[in-house]
Order: sequence, then structure tokens, then C-alpha cells
Amino acid sequence: LFNIFESTYWLLIVLKFCYLDCQKYFSSFRIFLLVFYVRFWLNTDVKIIDARLGWIQKTFELSGDEMRQLIVTESRIIIYGVGPLERLVTMLNEELEFTKEQIKAILLEDPRVFMMESSALHATYNYLRFTMHLSNMQIAEWPLCLRFSIGAIRRRHEFLVQLHKADYDEGSPNYIPLSSLLQPSDQKFAVNVARTYLTVYNTFLKNY
Repeated sequence: LFNIFESTYWLLIVLKFCYLDCQKYFSSFRIFLLVFYVRFWLNTDVKIIDARLGWIQKTFELSGDEMRQLIVTESRIIIYGVGPLERLVTMLNEELEFTKEQIKAILLEDPRVFMMESSALHATYNYLRFTMHLSNMQIAEWPLCLRFSIGAIRRRHEFLVQLHKADYDEGSPNYIPLSSLLQPSDQKFAVNVARTYLTVYNTFLKNY
């Protein structure tokens, strides 16, 4: 009996390999990454996988290469079905007014944004857009900002405000790129972005 179940299990694996290889044209190495790191791909019916992949490709208008790269970059994106993805796409487009092109850019650059809770994403967006006055274009170029700790962004922004350096206008000579606020190192932020010393930033944080 054990041998029957074992044989069936490996037969399913072989079938999924054939599906991924023939239907979606994944390379052998990419297939290995999918099945080795994400058991979901082995435990889910190929029709369900195909339907979810098809929905993503159609909704975001992805090319074959873009689709393959997305799944390899973040293969968990289809685990919870298309419902949560659809709600986030609707929110980004209708409420936050991102264009379809910008939403696609966010997906390809940082697919984990589409695995966030909508309330958390909305709260971070509101701070970036209405407190820091960043444009949707800037946010779409660096979508990590939507997942970055809102507390860390707030502290760094308010520190720059205190120094009169919170200038995110790309046409300004004192322009501060959004990407520079997203680095994990406080020391690099203090020295390279705020142009001050880490001790000064730490003092600010103590009194924050």
C-alpha cells in the first residue's frame, strides 16, 4: 500500500514538472526552485495553478518572460488565490489612482506588495503621498517603500524636516531620492542622506 501511495506521489510530481515545462516553458532550474522551495506547487491541482497564472498574466498584461520571472521572484504570490490580488489591484487603481502601467511596474519590481494587507498598504501610501508629497510615479519606481516600516520612514522624514532637508522634488538641487530613505543602515542614512553624524540622528530618536 505504501508503495502505491509513494508511486502516486512521484507520478504527480512528474506530471507537474511536465506541466510547468511544456505549458509555461519554465527552465529546468526554475522548475527546481519552484518545487524545492514552495511545496504549494506540488500540492495543488495543475488546473488551479493554470487558472491563477492565467488570471495574473491577463490582468497585468504580462509577457511570457515577465510571467516566468515573476513566479521565480515570488512564487508564493498565487498561494492565496486571485481574490486578495484582485482587491489590491482595484484599490491601487481606483482608490490610489495608480495607472495600469504603474501597477504592473510595482508587481514586477516588488511582487510582495501584492501579499500585503490592504489596510497596511493604504496607511503607508497615505503617509508617502499626503505627508511626504511623493508622486505615484515615485512610489511606483520604488515600491519597497510601500512595504518598508512606516515608523522608520516617518522618523527619517521628520528628521530631514527638522534639518530643512526633506526635499523630494526631482527637479531640486537638494533632491533626496526616495530610495535613500529605504536603506536599512541608520548610519548610512545619517551620513550619506542627512549629511550629519549618527550621534545626531540617535539623539533625535531618543527625543522622538
